[in-house]
Amino acid sequence: MPRYSKPLPWGIAAGLFLLTLAGGLTIYTLINRPEAPALPPYLLYNSTLRFEPESGLIELASLAPYRVDIRVNPGGEAINAAGVLVEYDPEMVMVSEIDTTRSFCGQDFFLEKTIDQQQGRVNISCIAPGAGFSGPDATVAALRIKPLREGTFSLRFNKETHILAADGLGTNVLRTTTNGSYRVARIGTALETAQNNHLAAPLVVSDSHPNSERWYPRTSVRLSWDKAAPGEVYRYALDRLPDTAPSEGRTVAGDTITLQIERDGIYYFHIARQKNNRLGPATHFKFMVDATPPHPPAIKASAAAVTANETVRLEFSSQDEASGLQSRYFYVKLDEGVFLPVASPLYVAFSEPGSHTVTVRAFDNAGNSRDASKIITIKLRPWLQRLKL
Repeated sequence: MPRYSKPLPWGIAAGLFLLTLAGGLTIYTLINRPEAPALPPYLLYNSTLRFEPESGLIELASLAPYRVDIRVNPGGEAINAAGVLVEYDPEMVMVSEIDTTRSFCGQDFFLEKTIDQQQGRVNISCIAPGAGFSGPDATVAALRIKPLREGTFSLRFNKETHILAADGLGTNVLRTTTNGSYRVARIGTALETAQNNHLAAPLVVSDSHPNSERWYPRTSVRLSWDKAAPGEVYRYALDRLPDTAPSEGRTVAGDTITLQIERDGIYYFHIARQKNNRLGPATHFKFMVDATPPHPPAIKASAAAVTANETVRLEFSSQDEASGLQSRYFYVKLDEGVFLPVASPLYVAFSEPGSHTVTVRAFDNAGNSRDASKIITIKLRPWLQRLKL
């Protein structure tokens, strides 16, 4: 699918650099207070985007468009602009309308809201006037979708999607996005198979792993489908291939199954009706499992022992083989303070002498996390030490 190459606002790069420094100053302030606050004064890089619903079954013959909201959670920090690029398969569905009536942006402040049905792209850019929006959750816009044929399709956020903080710098504070996965089917077809002797593809859903575009930390996968007609059984298979025909798979007479997944990865559940040794078309249901936390973060410090108020440069890195790290940001806590999402590198100036613990937490895209810590020793400057003696 064609890539969207429109450059981000010029202030984002400078904003990220300045905001990282601001994060260091915030942590410096927190650690030198007599008592750490219960909550940080603000969160950095903490906005998230998702579709609502993020998965669903759509009736092909439905006359009413299917509504999907684009939802943003600012994470407690004021935001005042959004640039959202959504990609989809134009052969599967048509986006008929962009509804902005419930948007956190001002109705007169939409810079762009275009649908390119040929390329399968929706482009939305808008501004929230005044102080911006800092509530718990809000709608950017809603998409009204018309299905074109049976099958599975995804709604995906292009990597150029961004959420800007109301900080006057155009700082991109988008931490993570969640794509959506949907199935288009003729709901009544499965019920008619007994009458017309046609073996339709089963309708498969999962209440444990409903969104095929989301990584889940759960290894127990529950799947269900429409009940078999008299004389029918289901033949199924599980593997890493997207289009396996379950002709040699095992059979099940019921309408549900629970699978225990032993290794992380992307899996496909294949199932088809069988009657009188005749196998119908298969349904392929994708799900993703990552139950393993990322590697412990590696913490590099410019020095393990410094004098008071000397700046320490801290760098963080980690890896995750299955779902990948959630973002380029890490959550950092100093001593018994609070975790703040901060980009690497981070500069911190400690003023209190003694040993200070830097704790870094990394998240993967399934929500698993792993911590690591490093001790930084702070000494008084020699002339201050002599005064104390």
